[in-house]
Amino acid sequence: MSDIRINKVEELKAKLVEMQSTKLPWIETMDVTVAKEELLLRDINDDFKRELVFYNQAIAAAKLAIPRLQRMKIPVFRPSDYFAEMTKSDEHMQKIRTRLLDMQKGKERQETIRRLREEKKFAVKVQKKSLVDKQKEKKKFNDAVKKHKKGMKGQLEAMLNNAEKLGYGE
Repeated sequence: MSDIRINKVEELKAKLVEMQSTKLPWIETMDVTVAKEELLLRDINDDFKRELVFYNQAIAAAKLAIPRLQRMKIPVFRPSDYFAEMTKSDEHMQKIRTRLLDMQKGKERQETIRRLREEKKFAVKVQKKSLVDKQKEKKKFNDAVKKHKKGMKGQLEAMLNNAEKLGYGE
């Protein structure tokens, strides 16, 4: 195997000196140093507490940097009508919007068709029920007419028998 040096100390130190000597404006680096919060943890493996310390340090740094940026008249908050940086063109997004609207209209159309189908099924059920009810009413009426006719026939026969007895039938 070849001797590969991963930790190139001299080169790293040279790069550090180069970076320290280059004095860039603050806006280029935006480096903010906050008070060092001691990690007084009994359990060094408690990731949650360690992350909480980092989180609090980040908030403190933001509280220092935001006013500094605002003094430099650099906007730090997004406009109310700004949603996100888009990598896609406006035409592409318009195609996507159109496709989404078409999909939504298709869903609405299918929902309307389903609702109409259900309404039609319900109307057919109601129609069948009313037809059955009509047939029952008609049968009841016909039975009543038959009973009435039978009753009338019986009365007519009784009258004829009485008439024969009285001698009117000749």
